Amino acid sequence: MFKFLADAFYAFLKFLVLVIYRVFYSKITVINKEHLSFKNAAIVISNHPSTLMDPLSVGSRINRRLSFLANAGLFKNAAFGAFLKVYCIPVERPKDVDGRRINNADSFARADEHLANNGAIYIAAEGTSVVERRLRNLKTGTARIALSAESKKDFSIGVTIIPVGLTYTTPLNFRGEVLLNVGEPVHLDQYKSAYEEHPFKTSKKLTADLQDIMKSLVFHTEDEAHDQALTYTQTLAQSENPMPPKKHFLRSKKVLNRIHALSDVGFNQLKTAGDEYFQTLKNEKLQDLSFFRTFKNQSHLISILKLIIGLPLFLYGYINNIFAFSIPWILSKKINIFHGYKPTIMVMAGLIFIPLFFYIQTKIVSHFIDIPYIGWIYFFTLLPMGWIAWEYRKIAIQFSQDQKAKNFKKKNATKFENLKAKRDKFKSLLQNMV
Repeated sequence: MFKFLADAFYAFLKFLVLVIYRVFYSKITVINKEHLSFKNAAIVISNHPSTLMDPLSVGSRINRRLSFLANAGLFKNAAFGAFLKVYCIPVERPKDVDGRRINNADSFARADEHLANNGAIYIAAEGTSVVERRLRNLKTGTARIALSAESKKDFSIGVTIIPVGLTYTTPLNFRGEVLLNVGEPVHLDQYKSAYEEHPFKTSKKLTADLQDIMKSLVFHTEDEAHDQALTYTQTLAQSENPMPPKKHFLRSKKVLNRIHALSDVGFNQLKTAGDEYFQTLKNEKLQDLSFFRTFKNQSHLISILKLIIGLPLFLYGYINNIFAFSIPWILSKKINIFHGYKPTIMVMAGLIFIPLFFYIQTKIVSHFIDIPYIGWIYFFTLLPMGWIAWEYRKIAIQFSQDQKAKNFKKKNATKFENLKAKRDKFKSLLQNMV
């Protein structure tokens, strides 16, 4: 009975996460989605750029219930810890043990048992969360747990490790995009003989192999300079030849590989040209897309028509969603906590305040407007109209940027041509080098 209730509550939470993710993210793209449907014992791993959003991003896409390896510090509150233990396995870190020696023997034993019973586990393999486009060194825990569980059953369980690369366009902001790039499952039978002879070395070898696989699934920039160079190329590419998330990701991966292959001299040339263009663009408070549209003389007629026709819908959606969505955003700004938790705070607060305000507003409308089913009609318009209001806002902001670029061209013709020359120089170096 307990297992049934735990599974039912997990299914409810998963549904809730899927709904709120459709609100929080503008696009969710999964590459190789078929690898997320499995029946065997498995460990699902991912990189860790966005704190709690990472396990939720992965777990909500898996076809079955996962157990999550979680920091032991989260279990300090007795009541909350008891709840977490239903779905999570605590793992100690130095900050969790107040100076004593770390002891994860019980956690590893529980993970072994879970896998032996055909369970599935999620592990954020880097251990800690940092907002950057670089894969940090993976901890050996994934390999040790997988190989330990298999060795106790003579490698008969059939555990696979499923790597997932997470890429967020704007990991800290509302309505960004998230892409899950799922790699081929890693089978452990190839490590059996080596593990029987050298358990420690084989765990290190499997970890190194997983490191290489994960690097292929995400953007792994060498440092901030290479990250910035990639951002420059992505910006120009999307301005001139916009692609949907999957194609844009694959194109960017190829570009990054070629950037890494440049000599130091070549890279410095490319980076310097990019800095000159984008810093000038920033100083003039312009965007590359608007600047590109302006010197290409692209028409803004469609945007103008959308803004005129959509204004009443925008006002309705904005007014009726402002409290439900602004309070989670304000809380994420005001709460003094590690900035990586900003999206988590917004999502958690959204789970409370969006239904609360929608309920209150629906009750008010039903009370003052005496029309049959008006409450239900009003309620089911709220999210769609909120989405329309957000899309309208994006169009309005882009139109404003386009007008700013046009005015810049009219009032500063010489500066405009100099800026275009800097862009052309950077673009030419990209084409020749990358």
